[in-house]
Amino acid sequence: MPRVYVASLADYNAGRLHGEWIPVDADAGELHKRVQTMLGRSLEPIAEEWAIHDYEGFDPVRLHEYEPLERVAALAAGIREHGPAFAHWAAQHGGDPHELLERFDDAYLGHWDTVEAFAESLWEDFGYAEILAEDALAGGQVGMLADLEKGVGASHHLLALIFAERRRRQGLAVTLRL
Repeated sequence: MPRVYVASLADYNAGRLHGEWIPVDADAGELHKRVQTMLGRSLEPIAEEWAIHDYEGFDPVRLHEYEPLERVAALAAGIREHGPAFAHWAAQHGGDPHELLERFDDAYLGHWDTVEAFAESLWEDFGYAEILAEDALAGGQVGMLADLEKGVGASHHLLALIFAERRRRQGLAVTLRL
């Protein structure tokens, strides 16, 4: 769960540390209320200004001291919804987190625990079982694919075959060594 440590600058300037870890599990309006509640408990008579002095759960995104809570809340929402993949996407692409979330939803393909699981997903998504069946009926060479259940090297064969088939369909010469 992303969270930020928000500190009272009036207390900081008076030589005291006064702040609070705030979970970023709500919209910016609710975060502003939580910051105001923290400032209200200050020993300083006029505690109005605050800064983010620390944060967790946003890596690799970097937050600045005066990061707008609207941006913080939007980034945290993307991280809560999509996990670390969104945080890495946001760190690479920057910009408005609401736009990032829309673009991420279009670009994100998913998560796979192994290379083999990824290869099997590509296998299904691109219809390569049908390609192999058609190729076998036509006496082609693509049917040399190793069984995906037989080990790590099989996924590399599958990816090589996928690449080779794409190149062949583009009319390019393909030499495949498995």
